[in-house]
Parts: sequence; structure tokens; C-alpha cells
Amino acid sequence: RAHARARAALAAPLHAPRAVPPFAASIKDGYAVRAADCAAPGADGAVTLAVAGASRAGDSDSESIGRLPALAASYITTGAPLPDGADAVVQVENVTLADDGQSVRVPAGIAAGQDVRQEGSDVAVGSEVIASGTVLTPADVGLAAMCGAAEVEVYGTPLVGVASTGNELFDSAAGAKGGADGAAAPGASQIYDANRPMLLAAVEAAVGDARDYGIICDTRDAVERVVDAAAADGADMLILSGGVSMGDRDYVKGVLSARGQVLCGRVLMKPGKPLTVATVPSEASRNGSMLVLGLPGNPVSALATFALVGAPALRALAGHPVGTQRMPRVRCVLETAIKLDRERPEYHRAVLTWRARENRYSAASTGRQISSRLGSFRGANALLELPRGAGELAAGTEVSALLLGDLGAAPASDAAMPTLPARAPLVPSGGGGAS
Repeated sequence: RAHARARAALAAPLHAPRAVPPFAASIKDGYAVRAADCAAPGADGAVTLAVAGASRAGDSDSESIGRLPALAASYITTGAPLPDGADAVVQVENVTLADDGQSVRVPAGIAAGQDVRQEGSDVAVGSEVIASGTVLTPADVGLAAMCGAAEVEVYGTPLVGVASTGNELFDSAAGAKGGADGAAAPGASQIYDANRPMLLAAVEAAVGDARDYGIICDTRDAVERVVDAAAADGADMLILSGGVSMGDRDYVKGVLSARGQVLCGRVLMKPGKPLTVATVPSEASRNGSMLVLGLPGNPVSALATFALVGAPALRALAGHPVGTQRMPRVRCVLETAIKLDRERPEYHRAVLTWRARENRYSAASTGRQISSRLGSFRGANALLELPRGAGELAAGTEVSALLLGDLGAAPASDAAMPTLPARAPLVPSGGGGAS
């Protein structure tokens, strides 16, 4: 059990331990009355009632009057409980208080229940408030608190280890020991490590508790030490970038095969062909095994494969329902022609724009899609699912797109799209099933 938090998945249904509201409460500032006392108006269409006490929200020192006397009205504030016997509220704007404050004129014809929230009208005591499996939103967190649920049963946040492999990498944030070998400054053939900071951020943005395992030297022993350490720490998932290709210092697949079971070592997709998925036994992990993702070393490939495979796996580990684990998919039309890859289906970085005139999304490529060009991911809000094939898809072709974020932040335009073919072809959902 834990305090309710956004993005956590509820492991058991939440039943209201208390009604909301727990008493009949006023919706307005005004006067609590008996509706029956307001049935016989005077010549001006109003009724005179004696003022008897007051009821103020949360004020234990309010002037308690017990049961509301006949032909009386009690001053009341928004959210305050109605006095016994009262069944309606007349808002303060519609009454006239006598100069001496001892009586009040209220309109005739007040209906019982006017401006009153009845006990349990929002939430009945014992009712199911939030179903098991629900991924909590801020509104759910507020609802749980409103019902008095100090703690709820939620699935735990997956612990995710992240490490980069490669002697060529230097950690810009590590000061005097930034290299995999502890060097004080990057060498002439070294580059700054982008993958690890990027993937640590991606894990946190998804639904994981990220743990940094640093940069791994290109030795089998170094890879083994990190895999063993993450398993001993109880990591639910370990993400390694690099070391999964065909080079003579790519040790990740060999270590994972020796330590556990490699489920796949290559995937027919672009980017991300060397993607490796494995499991390693771990008594410390919640499920008795640690899921390991070996991502390609190029930054674009690493981030794309995490979005397509890593983030959905994290959501599954966090107890999210199947329908919310995968990336949402929408249809869109291409603003310009895009060349296809002959060998592999492609997840093409793009920016979707809502076109109000056409009542649909258009997709603009982020440009050159080389796997090292991380700038092609910045600003992208979708991955276009493009089939493998010869030639190109013409402008105006309708394709499917997997969303990288909330389309509420997507650009919108009232301008017409560029001139498109009158009848654009329809392309089925893309060739890769990774999402």
C-alpha cells in the first residue's frame, strides 16, 4: 500500500470508506430553510422568516441551533452542513435581511433540495470509486483523497538499470573520471555519452525508477559485472546501449546468453536492427527474473527502440492494462514524399500538425533519418510506420503514426496543406510489430 500517485496502476479496487459529501451540504452562501415554510408568500411574493443561528463550513464554533425551528432561516456558507430540518438553501443574493438582522425575506416557491448537495450524492459510502488496473490520473489522486483513502494498493514502480557500453564514450557529467577507463578528459577518438543520460530521462518519463550503472568498458568482464550487479540490486529491467552488433568487442549478447535466455537478437525494423531482448534469473527481482534490453549504440536507434519496446514493457511491469501499454496510433497524410527502405520497414521521425480545414493530421519528416542524428528526434511527436519497398510514398499518402507524446501539444494550423493528389493511396499500418 502506498499514497496514491499519478501514473501508478491500482492493484485493487478502491471503495469509498466515507460518503462524499458526508452530510447534506450547502452549494451556496445563503440561508438554510424548510421549503414548506416558503409556500405562502405575502403580497410582494416573499416570505418573512426569523433568523436562527448560523452554519459555517468547517467551523466547530458555529452558532449551533440543533433542529431548525419552524418559520426560521439559518445563515449558511458554501460547504457547510444543513441544520436538522432544513431541506433547501436560498442564495444570499436572493434574500433581504432586516436592518436589525433578526429576520429575512426570501422568495416564495423554494423547492426542496434547492442548492443542496445531498449526503453521498457525489460518492456513496462503500461504492467502488476507482477500478482495479486503473492508471491513476491527478483527478484520481484527488478523488482518493476526497474519500479519505490515505493509502491505496498500487503496483510498484519498476526499478530500471541503465548503462552505456563502449571505450569511445566519455561522461561529460563525471568530472575528472568521465571515461570508461577513468580518464580525466576525452581522448582524440572519444565522444560524449548521450545514450545513458537520454535513456535515464526516458525511463523516468515513462514510469520507471532509473538507476545509473555508468559506462561499461569493452570487455566481457565489465559487461558481466554490470549485469550481475543489476540482478543483485533487484532491477526489474536493465537497459544496455551498444555492444549488441557484430563487432569483435560486442559482448552483450554472449554475456546474456550465458547468464540467461536471449529471446531475440535481431529485429526486422529501421532503426533498431540489432535490438536484443533477454531475461536473466534474479532472486532479488519482483518476478524472479530481470528483463534485459540490448539497444543499438546509435542514439536515434536507442531512443526509438526504447519507445517501441522498452516503454511498453515498463508499463506492463508497472501493472498498466494492456490497452494502455502500447503507443497510441493515429492516421495522417504525408506533406511531402518519403523514400522507402527496400529491406526493412521504417519508423520515421515526424511532426504531426492538425489541419483544421481538412479535419486530419498531416506529417512532416524531421529530415535526414541517419541513426546518429539525434536532432531528428528533437521536436518529433510521432513515428510514421512505413512499409519496406522500392520507390517512395507520394505526398498525400495516408499512413499510420505511433505517438511519442501528448498530441495536445501538437502544432495546429488553419492553413491548407500543400497541393495533394486528388485520390491519395492508402497504406496499411507499418511493417514492424514492435509497438
